[in-house]
Amino acid sequence: MLSFRYATHDDVSFIVGTQRQPDVAAFVGFADDEEISASIVDAEQAYLIALDDCQIPVGFAYLRQLGRPERSIELHRLAIANRNKGYGSEFLKLILVEAFGPLNANRLWLDVFPENVRARNIYQRLGFAEEGTLREVYFQNGEFRSTIIMSILAREYQPHLAEN
Repeated sequence: MLSFRYATHDDVSFIVGTQRQPDVAAFVGFADDEEISASIVDAEQAYLIALDDCQIPVGFAYLRQLGRPERSIELHRLAIANRNKGYGSEFLKLILVEAFGPLNANRLWLDVFPENVRARNIYQRLGFAEEGTLREVYFQNGEFRSTIIMSILAREYQPHLAEN
């Protein structure tokens, strides 16, 4: 069973290394050591570190727009270092609990590449709705890429889904 904690400067190398994994890099943006370190101490941003049963880091999430009056938190990055173990779904459930509990979000949103069907299915299963497409919003590896905006509102969040 996963748990999580807020990142410290000791986690920067884990975050950078996870981002560089080829199967992660295709779907998750990259931040360098300095950007991550600055985010860790910024009250409007947070990195969460997913921990396995032995308290070993297995993934991270990067949240932005914390503490704003709109209470619309962006899940900017979610990456799992050791994939195909169900950690992504389990970590997302913990993020939902944190967002709609202690962080007092009204809305949690993200963007996802259309071809990342696996992630889109997980988001939908946990209550996220597709809001629309940002056409060719990123330029990556010599090509423009579109993303789908997905969100879940506090009134739509169903804690029982996070328990399954």
